[in-house]
Amino acid sequence: MAVSASGITAGKAYVVISAIDNTKHTLGRITLNLRAAAVEMQQIGRQILMGTSVAALGAALPIRQYAKFEDAMLAVRGKMGATSADYQKLTQLAQHLGETTSYTAQQVAESMVIMAQMGLKAGDITESIEGIMAGARATGTELPAMADYVLTAVRAFGGEFKDATEYADVMTTACNNSALTMEDLG
Repeated sequence: MAVSASGITAGKAYVVISAIDNTKHTLGRITLNLRAAAVEMQQIGRQILMGTSVAALGAALPIRQYAKFEDAMLAVRGKMGATSADYQKLTQLAQHLGETTSYTAQQVAESMVIMAQMGLKAGDITESIEGIMAGARATGTELPAMADYVLTAVRAFGGEFKDATEYADVMTTACNNSALTMEDLG
């Protein structure tokens, strides 16, 4: 079999074309794999970003809540002219009640603001807050509103703030034994 110069050249062309086709096919598969990897990396990045955002949000919320609580307690201190010792006692009481009752420390602090606005001193608040909280729970009334209703009644009837728990009990009984709501009495 004789091999001509043109046959060898044609064979070389076939080999070159075949090599180019194989290279294109391989590069195409690599490109598809790289694109798939890029999509997966984007998804992983989004998940990390979302996890970080949620974690940051989770950290920011308690800080914001504490700031609101602290603002409310500073308002209590300012409105009643409390000493540092009274301020610390009331802050600890609000935190304790926030941990051991169905109310948050923020709600307790907001109620203390109402009580301080009405003229109660630290001792009066300490004596009456739990009775007011019990009345609010029993009637389904918001805690700051309950403090306002009870203390308004104490003032209206010429009572003393140390008797606020008794007023809360009487008002709660009146609501629970009738079709009245605390708003109706307030």
